[in-house]
Amino acid sequence: MNSVHEPGSLIFNLELTPGIDNATLQHERNRWAKQHTSMIVPKSDHANDRTPDRKLRIGYVSADFREHSAAYVFGGMLIHFDRANFEVFAYSNCELEDGITRQFQESVTCWRNIHRMSDDEAAAVIVKDKIDILVDLSGHSGGNRLLLFARKPAPIQCTGWGYATSTGLKAIDYFFTDRFCVPESERHYYTEKVSYLPCLVSSWFPFRFPEVGPPPALKKGYVTFGCFNRLAKISDMALDAWCEILRRLPAARMIIKCGEFDKPENKYRIRDFFISNGIEADRFSLIGVTPKLEHIASFNMIDIALDPFPQCGGVTALEGLMMGVPLVVMRGDTITGRGASSILSNIHCKHWIANTVDEYVDIALSFSDYNDLEFYREVLRHNFKYSMVGDTTKYVQYPEMTYREMWREYLQ
Repeated sequence: MNSVHEPGSLIFNLELTPGIDNATLQHERNRWAKQHTSMIVPKSDHANDRTPDRKLRIGYVSADFREHSAAYVFGGMLIHFDRANFEVFAYSNCELEDGITRQFQESVTCWRNIHRMSDDEAAAVIVKDKIDILVDLSGHSGGNRLLLFARKPAPIQCTGWGYATSTGLKAIDYFFTDRFCVPESERHYYTEKVSYLPCLVSSWFPFRFPEVGPPPALKKGYVTFGCFNRLAKISDMALDAWCEILRRLPAARMIIKCGEFDKPENKYRIRDFFISNGIEADRFSLIGVTPKLEHIASFNMIDIALDPFPQCGGVTALEGLMMGVPLVVMRGDTITGRGASSILSNIHCKHWIANTVDEYVDIALSFSDYNDLEFYREVLRHNFKYSMVGDTTKYVQYPEMTYREMWREYLQ
């Protein structure tokens, strides 16, 4: 059994549902875990060497060791790990391989493909490898091996980064997050012990970013807003807010760019929404998929990025900020609605985070000074690269310190 469910499952889709809260989501995760793992007996007699300060073996399990957005947030853990204190084993649940896969293969201590293995077979391999800490990088997203984790092949197990929400599994001991995404008051929801890092994610980009261009408003004389996120994240609530922004700024334009627009019916739906809300067709552009670097360079076409909600952007937010584009964010009620807020908080841009739709609209309207837009183009990339979320070599030290603390706690 290579995967318990693919994207499109109840839990994955619930994350996208307006009005859902963390308590409801966690109840569903716990219910899933009880249903699927009640007959699985987790391993309890691990024979790992109990020396406190020895080199630890960290195992990462993912279907996304390849060209995938998840790799851009967990990649640093496989590339920049401390080789004096850790060995890294990668367990890939995917047959696809590309240039990013090869970078991971060349960097880690040991690479294994478990795609064709049953959960019992893969668990036996991990036990034989004497992994001390096993880390899930998929959560409830596609290609996950959560039922492998239910067998407890390593004495310590964690989840984080790739799809950074709780799993509901009692066999997973820790859940990596930050205080923006999971405040102290919400820790009690989760099955795992919440382990706080300085920020939810860092960024690892295995390519050179395009140059930051000037804000297009300087030449065009009007502001261009944009959203480059997946269509599934663009709710009617977000579209309503964007229409209100465009009504309040009659000269402004908007660009929405996503791969789903390669299907005409998706374009028609969004076009009809704008037109039915009084936004003329010449005021918005709907653009489909383009090659990766061309896609990132497209941020030079917009002045201000509008984050979707209730589920926010992740890697798209990171890419836009690296391109010097300010980002207006709605802080959501769920973990997947708070990641962009975490990113902005870590680059000292909390003033772009809204708590209500009215605040979101007001923040978007506040970018009226073109000199400010030019200033952000000049400083955002620098601020991003030298923040915790942008400096992955610095970021990696924190989970590695946490691994050592987890190991000592386990020995006690």
